[in-house]
This record gives sequence, structure tokens and C-alpha cells, in this order.
Amino acid sequence: MKHLGIFIEPVSELKQFILEAKNFISKFNKNCTYETHPPHMTLLHGKYKNESKVLNALNQVLSEIDEIFINCKNLNSFKNDQLTGLNTLYVEVEPNENLNILQNEIIKNIKPDEHSFVNLSNSNSKIIENLNVYRYPFIYPDWIPHFTIASVDQNIENKFNNTFKEKFEFTNKIEKVSLWEISGDKHDKIKDLKVGT
Repeated sequence: MKHLGIFIEPVSELKQFILEAKNFISKFNKNCTYETHPPHMTLLHGKYKNESKVLNALNQVLSEIDEIFINCKNLNSFKNDQLTGLNTLYVEVEPNENLNILQNEIIKNIKPDEHSFVNLSNSNSKIIENLNVYRYPFIYPDWIPHFTIASVDQNIENKFNNTFKEKFEFTNKIEKVSLWEISGDKHDKIKDLKVGT
């Protein structure tokens, strides 16, 4: 069984901003969780028996999706992230109905054969219910679209916030979604798939 991830990758200035933020974090600690991961927004990940079925289903879902633009204006963090025990820094994606529809359609049509989560036993009941029903816990409205930077302690987060305090605004048109194979911190892109017709 393969651990696969379905991602949206940032482009242009947004991608550069995220890479700069990851590089800043790497100066403090080379082993920060997520810091070495490629810039992306996770729509879904889990363990699958058949990669070609995932690709075919993803192609079908994406062919029926309307144009999506995302806007990013803020940095934030998941305090005491259950998955890492630290604060996970991220670039916030503003609420977006078309993005929520995309994620819901992917989850409805490409449910993992097995989930890949081990540290969610203390989560709220809706997260646990999602995990049991869909084999993925973070489904809109319990999904917060974001581009992860790294998971760090409070001291590094404070330094990060002091450095990255300038206002910003990035808009990306989502033209593709990518399928990746995940093995620990290693991510290998399998294929980019076009959004829309």
C-alpha cells in the first residue's frame, strides 16, 4: 500500500515567500517537522492500494471543477499541534467556497483505503467521526486551508513573527493539483493534473 497525498502547490510570489519562510526556520533548527516538505496545501492524504485508480478518479473530479483563485494575507499557527506537540506555522488561505467544494469532491470520490494518522485520539468528536467515515480527519468545515511552513517551539515562533511582520497579499489561480507519494519526510511527485476542462 502506498501513502499518497493530493496537494495544491503555490506558484510565483506565494511559493517564493513560503520557501523564504522555510529557509528562515532552517537557520534555527535543521530538524523542524514540515520544514523540509515541498510547499503545498494538503487536500487529502492516506494509504491506497491502487495508484492508477486514484489518478483516474482525481482526473475525473478535477475535470468538473470550476475555476479557483485563492488569496493569502496572513500568517498563523496551530498552537500545540496534536500531530507534532509544537506550534505549526502556516500561511492562511482565505475562506473559499470553490476550494471547499474541491476538497469535498476529492474526499467523496477518492477515500483512502487506510488512514495514516496516529496522534488524534484527543481530537474533538467531529474529527474522529471524519477519520472513521472518510479515513481523513480534516474535512470542511473542520479543514483549515493553509500552506504549512514548519512546526516550531514558541521561542522560534516569536523570532519568526518578529521577522515576518510585513503585510502581504498573494493571489494564485489553481490550475493544477498534484499527486505525491509520501514516505516520512520524503515527498516524490507522481503527476500534475489540470483543474477544469
